[in-house]
Amino acid sequence: MKIRKVFGLVKQNILRILDYIIPKDDRLIYIYTSEYGNLSKSTDIAANLGGNSRAIYEYVRQYDSRWKLYFEFIKKNGEYQLFCDQSVGLFTLKGMAIFLRARILITEQTNFWHVRIASKKKIIIDVDHGIAFKKTGVSKQGVTKAEISVHRKYGKKNTFTVVPSSIVGAIHAMDYCLDGSQMLNIGYLRNDILINGSNIKLKSFIGNQIKNINYDYVFLIVPTYRDWNGRSLLELDDFNYEYFEKFLKKNNAIALLRNHSANTFKEFLRKKTRNKERIIRFDYDVCVDVNYVLSEVDVLIGDYSSIYTDYLLLDKPIISFAHDLEDYQKYRGISFDDYKLWRPGPVVERFKDMLIELESILAGKDEYKEHRMYINRILNANQDGRSCEHLFDKLDKIIS
Repeated sequence: MKIRKVFGLVKQNILRILDYIIPKDDRLIYIYTSEYGNLSKSTDIAANLGGNSRAIYEYVRQYDSRWKLYFEFIKKNGEYQLFCDQSVGLFTLKGMAIFLRARILITEQTNFWHVRIASKKKIIIDVDHGIAFKKTGVSKQGVTKAEISVHRKYGKKNTFTVVPSSIVGAIHAMDYCLDGSQMLNIGYLRNDILINGSNIKLKSFIGNQIKNINYDYVFLIVPTYRDWNGRSLLELDDFNYEYFEKFLKKNNAIALLRNHSANTFKEFLRKKTRNKERIIRFDYDVCVDVNYVLSEVDVLIGDYSSIYTDYLLLDKPIISFAHDLEDYQKYRGISFDDYKLWRPGPVVERFKDMLIELESILAGKDEYKEHRMYINRILNANQDGRSCEHLFDKLDKIIS
């Protein structure tokens, strides 16, 4: 074990030296992609990208072809998921050659391997996964000394981190041992599509499932993951899938269930949604990037997931589950003290209460509009629909 660790450190140091010595292409960008679906051999890279990675790809493709992008995809079943000329595996000759020549590295706070081997000649951009409603990094419950050490050592190598507001930047800096000068307050790249509009329709993903169904409303249910043996709102004993199907039919609605990629009850949901016409599984293998269809969602139902902060940009109703709030605070931690203040909408703990709130919303009642607008102004203060443009303007200034 010690020999392997020593070998790993030697390899990292060699790669870091090579990264310093090898001349850089200022407009070559190496992107670590953490969000992916069922990767295929498709030449349509956008179909296999999600989140900020897709936003970067779409912007360069449409507006600024001076930049050269390469996306890294991790191993799956022992093989790199390479599906076009712009995707590489880091531990391949091609991938390493591109990494060492790239002036710019785009990554996320959860990945440190790339930052370890990057020299000071690289511009390192953390595009951030999302507003940390649940505690992350060094702030989460149960964090180890080793994890804290890693964050302190490598987090400060970031040139800057993309955030949507000063308060989010402050939380991110605290969670990842950074300082305010590293925060680039331009808004999340993936949210440009929410403000500017999308030409991709929900039916392009679930058309076969709803071809014989008429609906007026779409509900999206998005439970986050739990680090302990807790149960999400979709696993609660009183969450009656048969009754929910009838409720949806009565109200001419459909419900999309989007599981967190780290959750382990995927098979449970498959069984529960089997033979259901209006309760539809909408995981990453169905739709990689939900933001492209989020504008078609009429009500968002979640718990501690940060997706609601993106949804705030659409000014639509949100229902929040807090059935295990005390446990979540105990085992994971929440960044905001007052849950109800920062979740603008009804907060429920039981399935039947969720239905009551849905009926109220469908009847046209919206008591939380001003509250939503207030929280949105705080969390998304600099989300103007031009985040990608601001990022590349910044990069132009750095390399010029």
